[in-house]
Amino acid sequence: MKKLIYLLGIAGIMTACVDYLEETSITDITSDLVYKNPEGLKNAVVALYDIQRDYYSDEDAGLSTIRGTDINWSRSAHDMGAARYDQGMSPNNGVARFNWRLNYRIIERANSIIEAAESIDMLDAERARIIAEAKVFRARSYFFLIRWFDNIILNTEPTRAIVTEFSPAQSNAVWGLIREDLSYAIEHLDYQTSQPGRITKGLAMHMLADVALWIEDWGLAEHLSTTLISEGPYRLLDDVASIFDGNSLNHEEAILVIQFGEGVVGGGGNGHRWAQYFTSQYYNVRGVVLDHNQGGRAWARTHPNDYLLGLYEEGDKRIDTYYRRYYFFNDPGTLPAGKNLGDTVTVADIANPYPNIMPSVTKYWDNERDINSAYSYKNIIAHRLAETYFIAAEALMRQGKATEGLVYINAVRDRAGLLDPLNELNEEILLEERAKELAFEGHRWFALKRMGVLVDRVRKYGGNEDGGFTHPRDNIRDYHVRRPIPQGELDLMPGYPQNDGYQ
Repeated sequence: MKKLIYLLGIAGIMTACVDYLEETSITDITSDLVYKNPEGLKNAVVALYDIQRDYYSDEDAGLSTIRGTDINWSRSAHDMGAARYDQGMSPNNGVARFNWRLNYRIIERANSIIEAAESIDMLDAERARIIAEAKVFRARSYFFLIRWFDNIILNTEPTRAIVTEFSPAQSNAVWGLIREDLSYAIEHLDYQTSQPGRITKGLAMHMLADVALWIEDWGLAEHLSTTLISEGPYRLLDDVASIFDGNSLNHEEAILVIQFGEGVVGGGGNGHRWAQYFTSQYYNVRGVVLDHNQGGRAWARTHPNDYLLGLYEEGDKRIDTYYRRYYFFNDPGTLPAGKNLGDTVTVADIANPYPNIMPSVTKYWDNERDINSAYSYKNIIAHRLAETYFIAAEALMRQGKATEGLVYINAVRDRAGLLDPLNELNEEILLEERAKELAFEGHRWFALKRMGVLVDRVRKYGGNEDGGFTHPRDNIRDYHVRRPIPQGELDLMPGYPQNDGYQ
């Protein structure tokens, strides 16, 4: 284990200058104040929620795990390397650097909280809660890092000195720590919290069930997921239209909701841009103006591809709930000749359908935002019970109990209005069902990698034939199953190996 001073990401990243480390805090908030009393530690935990939210607030960080899969195509973005596997996927990739530093910043803070909580005088229950929350944050960051980079550094202690020797961690050690941290949290956290968005026992169980799939502990994945479904306080909402309706989203299906706006844990941050990222610029069509019911202002950067949309069966409520496939004339002042208000815009009505009338994703639409604003304060669901259902189904399938696994698949289908149950379950069916329910929620890239099919499926389905957006299938290479180690980090770690393919 190596302690990395340049990875801290704390206010004013530390350098080798001793004088700098001894400067007086101009805000009077010092490590002594934060880490030497219970109230300071509680505030330090709350600060982790604010740091975590940066993953979703950054323009491309969280979105980079949505693009570049087999179910979408990208027209543009700041980080096209993640979407098209082109020359932008290099050691100088800004999103790889951001996510590396963000997660190690969380890890460093969590390490400090855990160590301090173990040593200061406080009630045992209070101590356990603080440590458990910090351990879930640490586990969540390591879970992201090992899946994204494979080649990472493991550290469980606060950084106190400059380190000049670095070596990659053994993967089994990383997985072991993640499992230990989440197991501790399951033991010491409750299902319910008094504040929406706080980490719970349910989140720890859900995460460890997902981890169990990665380490192929099918029995553990089955036990945790089925227990969470049967005994936890969550349920599948009756109507798919309710899942992403409104801005709170703190409902019974949600296991972890990233909170935005005022008065929430860790503060509301600067908002996010997910509301317009996946929406077409329909208002570029003559006779159409900005309209919340059609998505508000949009950037039209990433869209569902024909393969994904073709998976939905007749009668599936999700096709017209999760997507807007058609746009309508709504401006009497500029209405083209021969058109009526409410008529559907067609390809013939506009010279360039890209990016103006492509299917949009409605999961992040926000009818409360300023229609001209790039920012939304709608909460984002990071994990929900439907995902747990798929974990349970896969864990059972992997153990030769596909019939039992179908119970969970068919429950999700039934909610979507598909009353004819499936009678067969294999990996292909599982991937199709996951795509239909969880598309654009940030899980697809990781699931494809875990199953060993990322490269093959992107080559087959990635991007889109229509419009010529086939860059992912044309460009992806075997080594793209992991991101490059950021060059700026390698410059500070003499001798540390770059991932294969990025040298």
